[in-house]
Amino acid sequence: MDVPFKLEFKQHNEKPQEVVKFARNEDELFKLNDSEIPVAKENINLCLSFSSTNLDDRMYFDLLDIVFKDELHEDLSFISPSDEPLQIYDSNDKYTGALIPGYYKVIVVHENQNYYTWLKIIPKQVTTEQWIVMREEVEAELTGLARDILYKRTGTHLNDDSPLPLNLINKIELINSSFNKWRIAFEHVFKNPCYRLKKAYKKVDKSKARLLDQVSLRKMSFDSQANGKGQVYSSENICLYDTLENRWLKFYISGIFKQLTSLFKELDHFLLEIEAAIKKKMKYKNTYMHDLQYHKLLSTKEDLQLHRFKLTSIINDCNKFLNMGWVKELDGLRPLQNSMVVQTDPNYRTIFKFYKDVMVKNYEISLSPEYTYYWKRTDQLYEIWGFIQFIKAFTSEELGYQIQKGWVYSASISNERVFVVPFLKQGTTIELIKDDIQVNLVYDATITKTDVSQLLYTDMSANRPDLRLDFYKEGEYINSIIIDFKYRPLKNIWNNKYRTDVMDQLTMYRDNLHSQQVFSKSFPGNWRSFRAVLEVWAIYPQHKLNEKNGEPRQIRLVELTPKVEQNLFIKTLKDSVDNVIRTWNTFKKIQ
Repeated sequence: MDVPFKLEFKQHNEKPQEVVKFARNEDELFKLNDSEIPVAKENINLCLSFSSTNLDDRMYFDLLDIVFKDELHEDLSFISPSDEPLQIYDSNDKYTGALIPGYYKVIVVHENQNYYTWLKIIPKQVTTEQWIVMREEVEAELTGLARDILYKRTGTHLNDDSPLPLNLINKIELINSSFNKWRIAFEHVFKNPCYRLKKAYKKVDKSKARLLDQVSLRKMSFDSQANGKGQVYSSENICLYDTLENRWLKFYISGIFKQLTSLFKELDHFLLEIEAAIKKKMKYKNTYMHDLQYHKLLSTKEDLQLHRFKLTSIINDCNKFLNMGWVKELDGLRPLQNSMVVQTDPNYRTIFKFYKDVMVKNYEISLSPEYTYYWKRTDQLYEIWGFIQFIKAFTSEELGYQIQKGWVYSASISNERVFVVPFLKQGTTIELIKDDIQVNLVYDATITKTDVSQLLYTDMSANRPDLRLDFYKEGEYINSIIIDFKYRPLKNIWNNKYRTDVMDQLTMYRDNLHSQQVFSKSFPGNWRSFRAVLEVWAIYPQHKLNEKNGEPRQIRLVELTPKVEQNLFIKTLKDSVDNVIRTWNTFKKIQ
């Protein structure tokens, strides 16, 4: 397409890419394929050149408000034609943004005519598909961690292949936490509902009359027949249950009954699925008794049966109440007026609160807003994705650890029933246990250079690993494994031809981290005889140029990539953990 202007993009050590095809409207823009648009790699210096025969032309670019952050062009909203190239992204510190993988719209306005194209930013070390998978996995797995916590708080143990819907978890937790309060409140309103008194008059023999008042006398004056029979009109107080608070009570309990009846059917559906899964496992007669998943399914079935019992109890309560004679006579529609009694009577208020909670459709799970920073930097995204992979590996069947506390596992639900996944802050620690072994996953913590009373200290500059695995056996600190996530090709991490900064960093982690607490119970005062760090890991993504030429002493080079099978990663981690325990056993034998 011939256009009266010229637009091209250039990155460091790359040929300029001139845009030769433009769409004339946004419908055409979305039909452009990748071969027709310029492509740049993330976080590499980027320049653009925009020239035109008309100096009034303007270029609008989505990236301007994301990466172009220097003081000179702080308020820049469009680009004018110029003979000089413009630096859009520079990897130096003055550019606070980042080139995030994705598609960014470009619009050139020439004499009131719009010309459209895209600039595609691709990841450096992983494929675009892998980057998308990585981001989706981080978001999904953070949400999944929150779901797992909700499972545990309701006592369910379903695996990822057959998860209960979050709405069902919500209601199960509600029933568990409110069941006793419901029973007390319901029994009270069932036996002693609110009422109002009304006087009623009827003819009785004078000898049986209990109370005569002015109304009685007035009625008798008009009923000569009653006087002739020796009868009088006697008054008595009767209870009327047609009150505003009782109409509200019927409305609440009707709503609870409908919601929980639907929930009951849903629960039965999942019980049938679990029973079918158990039967499927039992076909393997020689192995199912040793199958961890089989026992989890059995435990889940027992839990859900208990929830079913409580659910049935509340449904029966509601049914019993709604079938009472005086309740049937009440209007079942939502009352138009509010009732003060519902707010002040503790039993009516308990049922009202239970109704409100039951009618809430779902928990809301949200991520801390601070996570948006991770989406801007693929290296940071890779780091948190990798951290989650370690959590998953430790809690897999192969390693079998259980999470005790820390990070999202210590988060609470707000009064608005919102579960916010907290930001993964520097120094965050997750505690896992298995039998008498404890492992602390310590994220991005600075290791002291001066305080030898801390678990680890160093006299070198490398003192902030991305992840630290601290191992305890029978309450005694025995070793650490240091992990660093390296979003770069392997040749830039460990290269036998020349020394890299990363090689120096990993070596310092291996040789210059010390602890006066290592084996302090088994061998008090002999900490100098033991290495605090047993291994150092460098984690890196798959790359076509990766070529491993052996591994240095006590340093593991481990490939970990989104959308790639991770069995080898889990096996490698298990080998390292077993090595830590073997080392402890060896030293205990010579104690």
